[in-house]
Amino acid sequence: MSSEQGRRTGIVGLRTHDRYFTELEKASDNAGLMKANVEQHDIFHTPLDAFQDYLKAVASAPETLDGARVVLLIEAFAPSLIQHLHDEIPTLFELGRRYPDIPIEKIDEEHAKKMLDTVTKTNFLPLFFTCHDRNYDGGKWNGYMPPSPAWLLFMIKWVFSLPNRGAWRFSPSTFDLELKPSM
Repeated sequence: MSSEQGRRTGIVGLRTHDRYFTELEKASDNAGLMKANVEQHDIFHTPLDAFQDYLKAVASAPETLDGARVVLLIEAFAPSLIQHLHDEIPTLFELGRRYPDIPIEKIDEEHAKKMLDTVTKTNFLPLFFTCHDRNYDGGKWNGYMPPSPAWLLFMIKWVFSLPNRGAWRFSPSTFDLELKPSM
């Protein structure tokens, strides 16, 4: 994966993700329900855009890479992004409890289609799989991800992941959807 493809895969995922909250709110028929989550996205998008712009500039002139600047740019959006990710899980659980009739599977499928139309699948699929822990919450959500044919899992683990094999060591989970011990 080129640095441009990697940058785009991760950042596009965050960009399309905020639309997900809008769709959930619409389905609940409760205006403002997801306002806090959408506002959290607004907080980290500007510094995330600055990071994206920097990575794009460095991709065309690698000799300009400045590690200290990368750290500063990440530190500008990371705390608010981390807080958002922590807040998002209980929000989604509460949404399911209060609004059990929301067609979450349909919304998930539509969101996934929109997002997958904007990324390179061979880059995104390894990222997606290595950011999921099948044993989270005692394995309660193990069946949440749709079943994948064995050939696809093989391709993700042993073919799609190869061009970027050095990057996946930073993922929180293995290709078998298990949290890495160091996490």
